[in-house]
Amino acid sequence: MSIATEQTVVKYLINPEVTKYDIPFKYWKTTDLLVQAIDENLDVITLINDVDYKISTNYVEDGTLTRISDWGSCTKLVISRNLPFTQETAYQNSRQINAKTIENDFDKTIAKVNQLRDTLTRALLVSIADDDSNFTIPLPDKRRDMLLGFDNTGSNLKMIPGADVEGLLEIIKQNKDLMISLKDETVELSKTIKDEYEEVIGDDVNTEYIITHNLNTMNVSVDIWSNIPPILSIADKEIAIIDSSSIKITFPNPISRDSIRVIVTTTTTTTIQGLNSYVHVAWSNSIDGVLGFSITESDRSYLGIYVNHIKTQSINPYDYEWVKIKGETGLTGPKGDDGESNIEVQIYSSNGNAFHTGTADTILSAYVFRGSENITDELNDSAFRWTRKSTAGTIADDIWNTSSKAIGIKYVILTPEDAIGRTVFSCEVDI
Repeated sequence: MSIATEQTVVKYLINPEVTKYDIPFKYWKTTDLLVQAIDENLDVITLINDVDYKISTNYVEDGTLTRISDWGSCTKLVISRNLPFTQETAYQNSRQINAKTIENDFDKTIAKVNQLRDTLTRALLVSIADDDSNFTIPLPDKRRDMLLGFDNTGSNLKMIPGADVEGLLEIIKQNKDLMISLKDETVELSKTIKDEYEEVIGDDVNTEYIITHNLNTMNVSVDIWSNIPPILSIADKEIAIIDSSSIKITFPNPISRDSIRVIVTTTTTTTIQGLNSYVHVAWSNSIDGVLGFSITESDRSYLGIYVNHIKTQSINPYDYEWVKIKGETGLTGPKGDDGESNIEVQIYSSNGNAFHTGTADTILSAYVFRGSENITDELNDSAFRWTRKSTAGTIADDIWNTSSKAIGIKYVILTPEDAIGRTVFSCEVDI
């Protein structure tokens, strides 16, 4: 045997109705595989052999993983080769060496190289064109409670004290759900700080007072209250912000001694720019995406999808998550009676027939049968039209039903935003 592919990882969208998953790369023992699942909260769960799954015969290529337990709310399965970096064979002088043993050791060496290559492709790398950059992370005592950044040359790491960005971090923490859903929007997240600073004024003589305090001149409000019973807001006054540290307050008449209380409130507004999300689609004739890979031709058995923030589409099949959308051609059945066969449209879901709002992306594929014959490939994409009926209401559904996502396509990629409450999707085909 040999190592015929560089692939070390395969990913699947979990379908509750599917129990078997292909392993398209070589392994020697069940312990050579790391099997993990991602649940609806995006937590990574390591599954256990003989408890959550079983692996087909050891020392194989193109093996199979079989689910034997309930994986609960998990939406994605990741199977990776995880060989230990050890040498298990002890070669001795003047002894006969089995060719199979040598081949196994060579194969394992190549497999480990591929494993390292896969790790490096997911690592943060410095461009080969970068000159003399020093990105060594300081020891724990120097990086404690710090954020990682760069100095003004861009060539050295810089530890940023957490206190400098405490306000921004608090805003992000309080609005984490909004941050997750940001796409191509600019959203203002604001945090209001009520200043502990108060000043009591009044001298029985003056009508004008200058309050000195550090201010955000663009977002400041000043409240004037009576400091003696009854405690009332003072409406008859004029307030002018002179600069970033001074406020002038003018009253129509002199103010009694210690009768006015001034409270300054500032609002710090931080603007966070969201990122564009791009959905990329490709097709192939193998579960790893390598055989017949194409980003333009859809006459393939597998559909690949991945989402990122880069507009240019990747031509690396390993970037995609693959799902089979076309089955093998079945045996020819007996000839039926003459007449017009019934036309039937069947919809296949990569995530089961029912899925919860907020789950991972789901692919719905429409197949058209004339009797028992699959005629989907004979039809033009323009013949297909998808419709949605949801609790979002008629107006929102009409917008979705007339969008480019729903018209002229044999499959539809549903994101969590497409399934609002109880949602039913259907497909009409014009033949």
